[in-house]
Amino acid sequence: SNSLYWLEKVPREKRLISVLVNRNSNSEVEILSDMAELGIEIDEARANQAKSKLEAEKSQKTDKLDAYISEMALSRAMVRLKAAEMAKLRRRGRV
Repeated sequence: SNSLYWLEKVPREKRLISVLVNRNSNSEVEILSDMAELGIEIDEARANQAKSKLEAEKSQKTDKLDAYISEMALSRAMVRLKAAEMAKLRRRGRV
């Protein structure tokens, strides 16, 4: 899409993503992130290694905060893998 084209032109260290989330009919939250990767920029092998490592570590966490942080990191790894998969499909013209 057009936004991906422009995101690709911005150096990684200068990217800022803003997402507006409607919580209910009269409340919304804006999420800002300086972490933005295109699917084509993701190293799938590294992302898979991270996912495997985090899955193994997750079961060993006993502290609630550590377990929560581990779960967030695992979610991030899974989202990165999905983005890489979608980028491959897009290049093949299937998305």
